[in-house]
Amino acid sequence: MSILNYEIVNPVIDSNSPHYDTKFGQFVVPIKDGTNYKYVLECALYDDKIDNKRFYLLFGTNKFDENAKRCYMTHKRQYTINVLGEFKFYLEQENKCRSNFEMNLIKQEDDYDVYEII
Repeated sequence: MSILNYEIVNPVIDSNSPHYDTKFGQFVVPIKDGTNYKYVLECALYDDKIDNKRFYLLFGTNKFDENAKRCYMTHKRQYTINVLGEFKFYLEQENKCRSNFEMNLIKQEDDYDVYEII
């Protein structure tokens, strides 16, 4: 029987990819393009195609919105984001069946960069 027939219930986390740290309640995002972001904003858009919300992180070097909060870089060049509310619930639910998340840079504005959480 193939392993594809089974559901992995305790997946292994790759620390070089975006992941949710359940111990500290933080979303950890390694960004390796050399950008030094200082602020982040958690956003969502409703998508009719999937009948659910898609989640986005907006990163900026300056405080581009009053709701943007500070993000910090670790010594491993990873940003740690304290998450709350709906975004935290989404990460916790998705973390049960997969350990890592994908992030795609989808748009660059003057004040911030938009990353989609997949």
